[in-house]
Amino acid sequence: MVEAEYVSAQLAAVDDPVFLLETLFGEAPVAFAISHVDGHCLVVNRAFRELFGSAPPPDYNIFKDELVGALGLLPEVRRAFGGEHVVIPAFWYDAGDLEHVHVAHRRVAIEMSMTPLKDRAGAVRHVALCYKDVTAEHELENERSVLRTLFEVAPEAIVLYDVDTCRIEDANENALRLFGYSRDALLALDPARLSPAYQPDGQRSVDAVADQVARARRGERIELEWTHETAAGEPLPCEIRIVQVPGKRHALCRVSIIDLRGRKLIEAERDRVHDLEEQNLRIHEANRLKSEFLAAMSHELRTPLNTIIGFSELLFYGRVGHDVPEHHEFLGDILTSSRHLLQLINDVLDLAKVEAGKLEFRPEPVVIDAVIAEVTSLLRTLSLQKRIRVSVETDRAVEVVVVDPVRFKQILYNYLSNALKFTPEGGSIIVRTSPETSDSFRIEVEDSGIGIAPDQVKRLFLEFEQLDPGDQPRQGTGLGLALTRRIVEAQGGTVGVRSTLGHGSVFHAVLPRQASAIAAR
Repeated sequence: MVEAEYVSAQLAAVDDPVFLLETLFGEAPVAFAISHVDGHCLVVNRAFRELFGSAPPPDYNIFKDELVGALGLLPEVRRAFGGEHVVIPAFWYDAGDLEHVHVAHRRVAIEMSMTPLKDRAGAVRHVALCYKDVTAEHELENERSVLRTLFEVAPEAIVLYDVDTCRIEDANENALRLFGYSRDALLALDPARLSPAYQPDGQRSVDAVADQVARARRGERIELEWTHETAAGEPLPCEIRIVQVPGKRHALCRVSIIDLRGRKLIEAERDRVHDLEEQNLRIHEANRLKSEFLAAMSHELRTPLNTIIGFSELLFYGRVGHDVPEHHEFLGDILTSSRHLLQLINDVLDLAKVEAGKLEFRPEPVVIDAVIAEVTSLLRTLSLQKRIRVSVETDRAVEVVVVDPVRFKQILYNYLSNALKFTPEGGSIIVRTSPETSDSFRIEVEDSGIGIAPDQVKRLFLEFEQLDPGDQPRQGTGLGLALTRRIVEAQGGTVGVRSTLGHGSVFHAVLPRQASAIAAR
């Protein structure tokens, strides 16, 4: 039984089938029109009049409709009148496109289908035209298209992250280019693969991402620097911005990613230029200090040398007899000046050796008390002249150490002579030893001298630096403490000082108890 016969059989049971069909046609929610095979519209329903604003005039002919011709729909209409069911995709029309429509400023998207209506003999006599208003769907699709376009053409890389499934929902072209993945590969990728295991600050990437997701769920807007990883495994420093966006199925996060590689290169170059500028300033400062050092050194060398020459001439020409007291005094002055001159030369040579990595150390067991006694004896004359009391406090736990005795004496001599220079008459000096760790010991020289201003402490152990002695004349070349630092550090030790201006200073050196035979670097 064909469909028409089946419907007729069903309608036979209805009291008024004609009224029923009329009601069904007239009140259907979809716009209908029935046209004769010659194209003349026979009848329309209420939904049609509402959609188009009015019913077509009595002589309305679909074949002569300007809209049908303009949109190229005539072949499709003829197919329907030829007996085929035809569905025409949605098209837009304005109120002025149809002669019978008089509602102004209206633009509607229509989807049309045409179904041939056959008589009992099977011939097509009429066509039912169904019009559906799909304006809302088209506008939504247009909005989606616009949003998609904005998504794709955004200047930054964008990734949509599904918070519930912890998967990547979508990504724009910039994100694909940035990470080096195809769209399918990126969407199938575990998001954890986009970051290294640890961030440069040592934080685990997994923990950081979990924290960011939790904050995004709370509605926070997140901005931070982050390091991703490209498909090639290269680090990708970025600035990321995370914000939650509404989704129908899941909560989504919009992750905007800004590539910082260019900025990092600029910053690195700027830092390099800054370092070069600082290095250049240090070189200029070193040259200035060396010039000042040479000027001071020339004076320091001339003073003992002139003394030696002057007294030697007096003795050589016999102007002072062998039997007078001045003869022995002049010989003592010559000896003292010679030793001073030798010390100056040795300091300069030692510094040159340290800078060239040629200063060697030959450690051997040394009794600390004996070394301290030897050095204080060398400086006894100066301490007696200034009436400075020098005392010694040693710890039996470090009575014997393995160090280079020559360099150890040099360290102690520099500290002690420096203390004697800047301690006023009647002052005191304490030489103290103590264990530092199980592998090292400390030696300190404490004085009751003039002390050092806080802003000058950092200059103490620098080559060619001499602090402002106030009212006192400058003494020495500025090499003693710098050389001491180099000697101590070359053996793996450290130096330091604590001082209070006007109340004295404490200089210390920490050295290994078992030194190795090494050369300075």
